[in-house]
Amino acid sequence: MAVANLNRKESISAQLNLFIELLVKKFEPLKIYSFCRIIKSNSRRGCFITCVEKDEPHYFLLMIMESSTRNEHEAQDFCRSHFNEGKITILSHGVETIKECIQKNNRFFITILNEGRLLYNSTGILAQDTEIKFDPSQNFEKAKKHFEHRIKLAQGFLDAAADSYANQHYTIA
Repeated sequence: MAVANLNRKESISAQLNLFIELLVKKFEPLKIYSFCRIIKSNSRRGCFITCVEKDEPHYFLLMIMESSTRNEHEAQDFCRSHFNEGKITILSHGVETIKECIQKNNRFFITILNEGRLLYNSTGILAQDTEIKFDPSQNFEKAKKHFEHRIKLAQGFLDAAADSYANQHYTIA
């Protein structure tokens, strides 16, 4: 089974391609998305060493499983032990959990499904599904609730700091 990539401009590495095949054999996911890639470059030059340039990629993957049983720790351990060409951080969620999050207008999952790179699909079709609409107006109440909770914490911190300053308690003990 060869894993193709959707974006031809940025091909995935052969090592990641082989790793995705191992991941599919082990966990049998429905889909695997790549939603971020960070590459750290290291270049060493000097008169006593040969020029060494090394790129270390860090991939962030979302694996969508058929069952809702969480297996992130097992999947992360598998990534650490089987992928040596960089780092992989993997999230693993059941398809029902993803559907619930989409219904709740979860920006994180909607963005990954809309803009992430589909690396594997169990159907074999690597075309993106229809775009999922994100409605920011639905998140206003949630954001307001979080703000009201956090502003109380911030005010408490500010009051404690002002009291410490007023009583000349400058050291942290």
